Amino acid sequence: MVEDLRKLLGVEGRDAELEFVVGFVRDAIESYCNVDEICKSLRKVFLKICVDVFREEFGRGGVYGVSGIAEGDVRVQFAPGRDAESYLRPYLGQLRAKRKVRW
Repeated sequence: MVEDLRKLLGVEGRDAELEFVVGFVRDAIESYCNVDEICKSLRKVFLKICVDVFREEFGRGGVYGVSGIAEGDVRVQFAPGRDAESYLRPYLGQLRAKRKVRW
């Protein structure tokens, strides 16, 4: 999956970040859907969420967690943290179809 994500993003290197994103999204989807493994029919959704997470967390080229810096007043604004569910929210319709009931 890391190679597929690398192709979609068009990035070279950055293995640690890509592997982190793949693991983060895999854990989030498996936890939400109550499954041990992501099925083939969710592969594209999985990759789309990975792209979203990578661009949000690492794609700015800036400092992680900083949303703005003003040099004149030396002011730094920090971005609010996001949890795993906030990344899944736009895809809940597709994920609910594969969700299993937990007993």
